[in-house]
Amino acid sequence: MLLVGAVSATEALLLQLEPSFADPLTLWQPGSELAFPSAGGTLLLRRVSALTAAQQSTLLAWLDRDQRRTQVISTAPESLLPLLERGLFSDVLYYRLNPLYVELPEG
Repeated sequence: MLLVGAVSATEALLLQLEPSFADPLTLWQPGSELAFPSAGGTLLLRRVSALTAAQQSTLLAWLDRDQRRTQVISTAPESLLPLLERGLFSDVLYYRLNPLYVELPEG
């Protein structure tokens, strides 16, 4: 799932969803090491647009090995399409994260 919108609205939606997250919950935030759940659960990627090229590659490799046991939720403050078009975000990763795209209104 890819949630796109104003940070406050995105964070509010995540707080409403949090009780339904499967255990364990692994959170990634920009500036921190990329870590993955070892046995399913939920991986929450905040501001996925801040992933470096190396982190994007690592995430794709992990997704290939995970066999869909883990729920992945990613957020971005704006559309990833401009990054994708400029070659700054992996097109394969974009489509892997984007089976459900939710654009949140400003405010």
